[in-house]
Amino acid sequence: MNTYRKTSATLGLLAILASGSLQAQLQLIDLNDQEQRQTIIDREKGQYLGHPTTCLLEDGKTILCVYPKGHGKGGIVYKRSYDGGLSWSDRIPTPENWSTSKEVPTLHRVIDAEGKKRIIMWSGLYPARLAVTEDDGENWSALKPVGDWGGIVVMGTVIELKTGPGHYMAFFHDDGRFMTPEPKQEKPIVFTLFTTTSTDGGLTWSYPEGIYKSSDVHLCEPGALRSPDGKQIAVLLRENARRKNTHIIFSNDEGKSWTEPREVPISLNGDRHTAKYTKDGRLFISFRSNSPKGTKAAYEDDWVAWVGTYEDLVENRPGQYHLRLKDNHKGADCAYPGVELLPDDTIVTTTYGHWVKGEEPYILSVRLKLDELDKIAANSSSAESSIQPFIRDPAMSIQSIFDGERFPNIVVTNKGTVLATWGNKQVRTRRSEDGGKTWGEEIVIAKPGFQGGGTTVDETTGDILAFVEDKHPPAPLTIYRSKDDGRTWTPETPEIKPNSRGDSVSMHMNEHGITLRHGKHAGRLIRPTRFYGAGNRPESIWHTHYTNAMFSDDGGKSWQASEPFPENGTGEATLAELSDGHIYYNSRVHWQDRPKNTRRREAWSNDGGKTWTDFKVIDILPDGHQHRSYGCMGGLVRLPVEGRDILIFSNIDTKESKREDATVWASFDGGKTWPVKRLVFKGSSAYSSLNAGRHGTPSEGFIYLNFESDGKSKVARFNLSWLLEGEDTGNGKIPSDLK
Repeated sequence: MNTYRKTSATLGLLAILASGSLQAQLQLIDLNDQEQRQTIIDREKGQYLGHPTTCLLEDGKTILCVYPKGHGKGGIVYKRSYDGGLSWSDRIPTPENWSTSKEVPTLHRVIDAEGKKRIIMWSGLYPARLAVTEDDGENWSALKPVGDWGGIVVMGTVIELKTGPGHYMAFFHDDGRFMTPEPKQEKPIVFTLFTTTSTDGGLTWSYPEGIYKSSDVHLCEPGALRSPDGKQIAVLLRENARRKNTHIIFSNDEGKSWTEPREVPISLNGDRHTAKYTKDGRLFISFRSNSPKGTKAAYEDDWVAWVGTYEDLVENRPGQYHLRLKDNHKGADCAYPGVELLPDDTIVTTTYGHWVKGEEPYILSVRLKLDELDKIAANSSSAESSIQPFIRDPAMSIQSIFDGERFPNIVVTNKGTVLATWGNKQVRTRRSEDGGKTWGEEIVIAKPGFQGGGTTVDETTGDILAFVEDKHPPAPLTIYRSKDDGRTWTPETPEIKPNSRGDSVSMHMNEHGITLRHGKHAGRLIRPTRFYGAGNRPESIWHTHYTNAMFSDDGGKSWQASEPFPENGTGEATLAELSDGHIYYNSRVHWQDRPKNTRRREAWSNDGGKTWTDFKVIDILPDGHQHRSYGCMGGLVRLPVEGRDILIFSNIDTKESKREDATVWASFDGGKTWPVKRLVFKGSSAYSSLNAGRHGTPSEGFIYLNFESDGKSKVARFNLSWLLEGEDTGNGKIPSDLK
């Protein structure tokens, strides 16, 4: 049975089930109550207004919109917007016979071989008719028959062909009632998909050709789009018998032949799909949610949209987001949408629906940007789950993954790939796609290169950022970005703005960065950094050093250095965001004259990492071995458990005067107390980095520790159950539900 699971009123996780097995999950976002996004285009008391389509002119701001006064059939209403859909004209006079339209009107931009621009408007059933404007909608022709044929939703889509200038293909369907003057409907009913072509810029059209027909599935209302490289045409198809999911077909020869239709994931189930690419290459597809009999979507019968990639369509993947744009209050009577993309990447999507219970439908548009959805998603605790995956049977394993050199970081990508980085002569990475069981070959990020720590996964885009300095800092910095889950890396020169003191920051050697998920700074990237002043040596200048952070609100293109940590002589730090949006900062001491200089330091930020307050020494947590005047880099991660602030910290824990015995501690109250610790590795140990697995991936439920040992990088993989069997520190209590 197909099911949805929602974890909040505004955003949740959509479980995609196909053939009875769980395939994947995508995020469910509800924009219904965001009235600031909505513009009423037309509303008339007691009058049914339905089925609009739109056309954006090349000026990027003028939008034409047509729709019937009635359910498909009815006089056509015409309006224009001159400001990208923010406001609309009064109803504009139209040719007299537009009042005789029998079905949904559809607008399409076409250009002939001579470069003449036209907008054509189709009106369906028998006979299919066409109106034309050659002055961008200032003047229109009457509706005129294009041939001795007709059909339903003429035209669902018009797409430009590569067979020649001014060549177009249009798609529609019929069930035997409207193709000819007299109905010829078969029993059982057969639905046929048709195409028709034009070679003169949309003025005349060929007699339609059937490309698929069936009585088993009723495929209709075709929504066509091209692949990003332009070589393939895909068509999404409503399944009107409600026996199966929405279907899709493909053509690699400009519509001369087509693949057999196949079902798509339930995230695309519905009617009248209209697609547009955004500037980052993602697809936004608007449609009406409508599921096969016996199943029900989270937003069944509502106006919805899907966000994903063309590759998701090809590979039959569920996509990235499933949106509710507006709640419809009467059956499935809504959402034959127009979709336009403005120059600033704003999507303006327009349709009709019963938006007020008990009233007639009216025309409404919604505007949004995908980066806004990304921030909503990042702000949601749906990136987190229950504690159950972390408290299964105790588990612990350790593997050596790098030889030679120093300096560990470890992150888990959006796809659940565990990514370990390492090196002070060259920066290398290894990837594990099975949750840390096995590791791929080494990938060189930068050679030469000096590990800067702070490796960061941008949870908004999925990009991974690695920070590489030329040498031990202060030193020039290059950020390496991976857009393919850590397989390849591209160098970038970052812009980093100094803090209010005018201090610029260095990277080495800090714990990984994070994407903020909560509050008004959701989506922000932040990582620990360090101010080295005049340099790393001599030790007499260490008192001028301090730790801090830098953050980015544009995906890592530009960064702002934070104000200093409240204590000088600190460096090599960690940070974690708690469930209330506060950021917990835990730092090493790097100055022998500080009091309690073998214990860790902490501070807090309530402004997204700009400033740090409430400094204190953490008496329970060691900072390196206790016979040295300055500490050791440690690791920190908050487990992705919804509504709980479970922190894991790593460092060495030994009575000897050497770096050994990698150990982890757990806090269950956001760092206030640390009631339990457990030895990870007996023997040589030094710098360490921690991270945790992601929900719904092979990494889920595991904690990962990348630590230095005998000149090697070792990765420990364990769970919370294993840690809970450790030693009682006497500092706080383990929650009763975890004992």
